[in-house]
Amino acid sequence: MRRVLPFLFLFLSAPAFAQTGLGGIIDTEHEFAQKTKDTNYAEGFLSYADRNAVWFNPNPRNAFNELTEMANSSDSKNPSQLRWYPNFVGISSSDDFGFDLGAYYIENSDKSGLFFTIWQKDDQGKWRYTLDTGAASFSNISQMPKDGNYIQLKPSSNVPSKNIFDFDENINDQLSKTGAKEAFEKFADNKTIILTENMPPSNFGGDKNALIASRPSGDWEFSGVQMSSARDLIATFGNVKNGDKALGEYVRLWQWQGNKYQLIIDIYKPRAE
Repeated sequence: MRRVLPFLFLFLSAPAFAQTGLGGIIDTEHEFAQKTKDTNYAEGFLSYADRNAVWFNPNPRNAFNELTEMANSSDSKNPSQLRWYPNFVGISSSDDFGFDLGAYYIENSDKSGLFFTIWQKDDQGKWRYTLDTGAASFSNISQMPKDGNYIQLKPSSNVPSKNIFDFDENINDQLSKTGAKEAFEKFADNKTIILTENMPPSNFGGDKNALIASRPSGDWEFSGVQMSSARDLIATFGNVKNGDKALGEYVRLWQWQGNKYQLIIDIYKPRAE
């Protein structure tokens, strides 16, 4: 059953976004999806990528460079069956950084799930994605949210006076030393969306305890950050390993909420065996 998360989130219909910054992200995501449908995967994704965009293949890599190489390959013109649209969206108070968590599916298949994208404005004021990743799977395609209705992250009313990055280090330290259960009890709350790639998402009925338990014991290490100029929305990402063995990657979204950064979205991407 679909659950609309209380307090932090506002449920709004499409017309309410017409004159807001959120509308720019929503419109750009739809245009991005349509461009990919009309052309092909490489051309569509390259058209909206920032030159420093990050994706996970499986570790963090430069998406723009890989897409450029892909677009020059002989089979790059094959039509894409990937379709998607936004569902949960948010934007910084500085109107230069935002995100969306949305639904994707593969036409003529049962494969569907959620994606997560960070958007930032370039020098010309155009939204370009700077991080993009798959985030979860649906066990049944009927669980997918409908296109056209959006859940909005309530904007920050205050912004921090300086950069404060110890929140990601602190949760990684807790995950490395005491495990996922204790870490999430300390740094997340019941509104935090927990996602593990290839598992049903917590915001659409997925077992939250099972999702948290999917975070392995090991060394959790920060490797990158993206943030708004106002510092009220911050995305962090990194990797997990056990000795020399890579176990997976993580992506997190944090929002400043008056006196601390709150964990809004936590994504774990396990490596294939």
